[in-house]
Amino acid sequence: MPGIGRRLSKIIISLAIIRKVLKLVAEKEVIIMKRIKIKGMSCQHCVMAVTKALGAVDGIKDVNVDLKSGTATYAEIKTVDPAVVAAAIKKAGYEIVE
Repeated sequence: MPGIGRRLSKIIISLAIIRKVLKLVAEKEVIIMKRIKIKGMSCQHCVMAVTKALGAVDGIKDVNVDLKSGTATYAEIKTVDPAVVAAAIKKAGYEIVE
């Protein structure tokens, strides 16, 4: 079936995110999962740069950046101002798409 590899990849990524969420819940941290669309990523270096930028923001954990969809998913363990997230992404050379 065409596209089955892509669907399987999304399922694996989703399972990894669920596993991280369960780990955080077990650690009794209050979390909010966020997903943002990012403009300008074109390679694995971009993925690493965005992952590093988001991971450096106080209150953000478990960053997962997907190049194909152009999204980043992360857990907020405390409230993070969206402007701080946008500034971190911009400093890394990318832009959040709203």
